[in-house]
Amino acid sequence: MLDWSIWDPQQPSLVAELRDPTARCTVVDLGSLGTAAEQQLVTQAVLSTLWRSRHSREPCLVVVDEAHNICSADPRDEVGRLSTDTVVQIAAEGRKYGLYLLTSTQRPHKVHENVVSQCDNLLLMRMNSEADLTDLGRLFSFVPPGSRRRRNVVPNGAGARCGPGSAPRRVRAGGQAHLRGGRRRRPRRMGGTPAVVTGRRDGDPSRSRNRLWKLIRTEHLVRESIGLRPHPRRVM
Repeated sequence: MLDWSIWDPQQPSLVAELRDPTARCTVVDLGSLGTAAEQQLVTQAVLSTLWRSRHSREPCLVVVDEAHNICSADPRDEVGRLSTDTVVQIAAEGRKYGLYLLTSTQRPHKVHENVVSQCDNLLLMRMNSEADLTDLGRLFSFVPPGSRRRRNVVPNGAGARCGPGSAPRRVRAGGQAHLRGGRRRRPRRMGGTPAVVTGRRDGDPSRSRNRLWKLIRTEHLVRESIGLRPHPRRVM
């Protein structure tokens, strides 16, 4: 553990960036870490820092990609359980502090039930797993059976937007939006290794503008669909 590069004192601190952000958008690339243990530790550090800062009531959208790895229905160890518990807290109580949660996964039945059940606004894409479709009907009664049955036959890029009190609405992903053709730059490092991608205030992100722009457009789509204004700060 002492050999992990995340302890590098010569690098900027990820926790310090979260407490006193210098960017509108921060992307923590857990895939840049060498071991699963490092990934879990950094995940818990990020989530716990955001939760402890909740009383500042600064609007913040937390985007968790591949959520089944972050808030698993069956955590493998104690650190994983802590991360799952923190995500459950954010999902259940974060909104009153301005801390919002967007989760993305291809295997929703592997995400902790107390996280999934808090998601009132759904964007359903193609789903082939019967277990996922069964869980979808059990947890979300407002999703019509017909929409669930068609999840495994919809074309790529198509989906349905669902929520309580409103009929499902078909959606389809448009063309890929980018500013510079997806040209990549080297991500800057914070606290050793996770690679942290920040959208700087002058609009000059330190990594692929293409990927960052897609994430921001996704946030705007979700927030506009529920009648909310975009957040000034994002943590992904």
